[in-house]
Amino acid sequence: MPPDRMSPTVSTPTRNSSLLVRAAACSGVAILMLVFAATVYVVSGAGGDFQPRFPPLVMIAWTTVWTLGPAALLLTRIGMLAAPLPKWLLRVGPWLLAAYFASFALLHFLSTADGRSGDWQMGPLLLVLAGLCIVVASEEPASRSA
Repeated sequence: MPPDRMSPTVSTPTRNSSLLVRAAACSGVAILMLVFAATVYVVSGAGGDFQPRFPPLVMIAWTTVWTLGPAALLLTRIGMLAAPLPKWLLRVGPWLLAAYFASFALLHFLSTADGRSGDWQMGPLLLVLAGLCIVVASEEPASRSA
């Protein structure tokens, strides 16, 4: 009898990110970029009678840090951006972002009673971002090709 041939095998997924994780990361990045653009638009004076609590440059700098930094981290995590981030940051970063966005959402929900219009929109948006970060964090980081 001839030796048994290997039975057909189903290909296993590679170490690259799954479609769900990529979609979550790209959706999170899109939300972050929209928030960044809207904040710059409003703070620059084009948004009407908005009176920021801090000077416009401070507001834009803060928005840059909390939108573009997480966007770069999420894109690097799924392998779409080749940023030289340490592996521990790629593993822990999305979990930290999820905790940050969830706590920031809680603060927005608690601060809406002061009468500032527009604050109520950020709470749900930040909860969505926290959920998307949890989806991204649920899978191992994409391996870097040498």
